[in-house]
Amino acid sequence: MTDIKYAAFDVHLATISAAVLNLEGKLLTQAVMQTEASAIRDFLRGLSGIVHLTFEEGTQAQGLYDLTRPLVSELIVCNPRQQRSQKRDHKGELSGDGWRLL
Repeated sequence: MTDIKYAAFDVHLATISAAVLNLEGKLLTQAVMQTEASAIRDFLRGLSGIVHLTFEEGTQAQGLYDLTRPLVSELIVCNPRQQRSQKRDHKGELSGDGWRLL
């Protein structure tokens, strides 16, 4: 089986809170690191296997993107403001197999 990990960063000015899950959604590790290039590189290089990373768009997003992109297999930078507005624009109905857009 392929060793896939999903990492998420909650980025703050001085620190980053990180969580890493496996393919089944089990928490593998959590960490708080300084918002410094060397700490971020060390954390990501310490994860074996295929790593997918996500964090929210913010003032440090471009620099963090440039730093982390070469270190992970997939990188998603999300915009929570855009996600909230998209949710409000759609109407949905719960069907037997989950949500279905109308």
